[in-house]
Amino acid sequence: MNSDVGNIVQSAQAVSTDTNAPLCRYWAWRFDRPDDPVPLEDFWGKSQSRAVADLASTNDPTVGIIHGASEVELVVDPYFPNTVSTVPSGFKGYTVHAGGRGRVFLDGHVQFIKDGRTPF
Repeated sequence: MNSDVGNIVQSAQAVSTDTNAPLCRYWAWRFDRPDDPVPLEDFWGKSQSRAVADLASTNDPTVGIIHGASEVELVVDPYFPNTVSTVPSGFKGYTVHAGGRGRVFLDGHVQFIKDGRTPF
């Protein structure tokens, strides 16, 4: 990806801890957090049912109530809402796809969800 949004540090993530590991340019936080302070939110090596049960048991207010795998995001396009003060200068309101983000869910479906915070 050669877009400015896809190439900033917060978007480009190494696919492993190996030196010179290739980069991916999407957020897959359910799998790339070996130092996760909440290991129940890390899905690495878990079955779908175990991942859903573990995530639901955390009562994480940023996740909300989980009813099944179709509600659990695995991968999302990087985005930088214009409503968040810590967004890097010049990137407020930007995402890889204008006006929303592509998401991959635990059950395998993909969805583009509009997001008014990312109009550009």
